[in-house]
Amino acid sequence: ALAERHKQQVMIRGSCAQDGTAMGHVWLHEPRGVVTNPVAEDPEEELAGIVGDAAAHGMTSAAKDAADWGRRSARILVANVREFLQEERRDIPSPWEMSRFKSDLATLRDDVERAEARLRAIEARRQ
Repeated sequence: ALAERHKQQVMIRGSCAQDGTAMGHVWLHEPRGVVTNPVAEDPEEELAGIVGDAAAHGMTSAAKDAADWGRRSARILVANVREFLQEERRDIPSPWEMSRFKSDLATLRDDVERAEARLRAIEARRQ
């Protein structure tokens, strides 16, 4: 709650101090809206109480469109960076190259296991 001295009307008079400033009256009053929940369950409805239904709908639609645009832009940026690193710089492998590498690695592992088995068999015959 406001202290008692702040509940009275105050008038401040001033004069022009530099170019671009204005001279006039300032009326301070109690705030018209009180924020009871800083995170609104329905921002459009809460905003409608301040600026009206049509303006609130337009503002929330614009905000949603901006957020969607941001998400799309981020996905496109990631795809572009991935393509640049895979195709232009050749710093990271493409999915096809990675699949081929895994397949070749599995074949090599199997070949090594067979070679080890043959060596054990040869060593067993020598003894």
